[in-house]
Amino acid sequence: MTAGVIMALPAAGMGILGVLGFSPTGPVAGSFAAWFQSAVFGGATGGVFSIVQSFAMSTGTWPAILLLVGCATFGLGYFFRYHVAPRFRAHSHNE
Repeated sequence: MTAGVIMALPAAGMGILGVLGFSPTGPVAGSFAAWFQSAVFGGATGGVFSIVQSFAMSTGTWPAILLLVGCATFGLGYFFRYHVAPRFRAHSHNE
């Protein structure tokens, strides 16, 4: 289960960046990202803003892929925990 949650984090992060206005084509007009860029940096950005925007622009479809892999990992963990593991615990090794 932990692996599924960890693998879903990048997709969740991309969702949060999208809500804030960071997109693959740059800051969305009228969004928090556009306001923050114009209010704090003007035309020359740097630091954390540039790193976040670079991440948002370079990820492409990876968040969706990671989300699907995370969900599959979670599903397999659930299946093994509740359907496979009880069969092994049902047999006592002392018999």
